[in-house]
Amino acid sequence: RLRGLKDEDFCFNITEDQDEENFLIDASSLEHLDVSLCTDLSFMFYNCKNVKNFDFLKGWDVSKTKNFANMFTFCNFSNVSFLSKWNMKNAEDLEHMFWGCGNLNDLTGIQNWKLENAKLFCRMFGNCKNLTDANALQNWNMTQALDISFMFENCIKLVKIDLLNNWKLNNKVDKQNVILKCKNITNIPDIFKNTGNNSDCLII
Repeated sequence: RLRGLKDEDFCFNITEDQDEENFLIDASSLEHLDVSLCTDLSFMFYNCKNVKNFDFLKGWDVSKTKNFANMFTFCNFSNVSFLSKWNMKNAEDLEHMFWGCGNLNDLTGIQNWKLENAKLFCRMFGNCKNLTDANALQNWNMTQALDISFMFENCIKLVKIDLLNNWKLNNKVDKQNVILKCKNITNIPDIFKNTGNNSDCLII
C-alpha cells in the first residue's frame, strides 16, 4: 500500500512512444492506492483504452484533489458508476476529464457530485460520441463555474439536455459553443442559446 502520495499527475497515461496494445490492461491492483493527499490527478489514466474495469476507483479518497483535467481522456468505459461515491468538494479543474470517451453513454453515476468549488468544465465531455442524455447532471452546483465552453462539443448523438436549464450560472461564465456540432438536440436550454463561436479554455 502506497501512502502519502501527493501528486499522481501523468501517473499511468499512455504516450505516443509507448506500446498502447499491451499497456495497463488490468489496473485492479490500484484499489488500495492512497491518494488522499493528492491535489492533482490530471492525466492519470489518459489514453488507457485497454482498461475495461475501473471499479478499483470506487473507494479512492479524492476529497483533497483539485485538478482532474484529462484524467480519463480516451478511456473506453460506458458508464461512470465507479465514481458515484467520490467526494468532489475541492474539485476545481474538470477540463477534458472525459474527453473522447467514445463508449460513454450513462452519466447517472456522477449525478450527485457536489461541485461547489468547480470552476473549469471546458470540453469535459467533448467528443463523447455515444452520449445521448446529459440530464443526469441537472442538479450540479455550477455557481462557481468560469468556463463551460465546448463542454459537450461533438457529442453527435446527444439528444436530452433540456434539464440543464436548471443550472445557476454566474454572469462571468464562458459558455461559448457548449453544444457545438450536437445536431440532434431538439430542445436547447435557454442558457446555451446564442453562445457565439469564438472561445477556448480558460487557465487559472
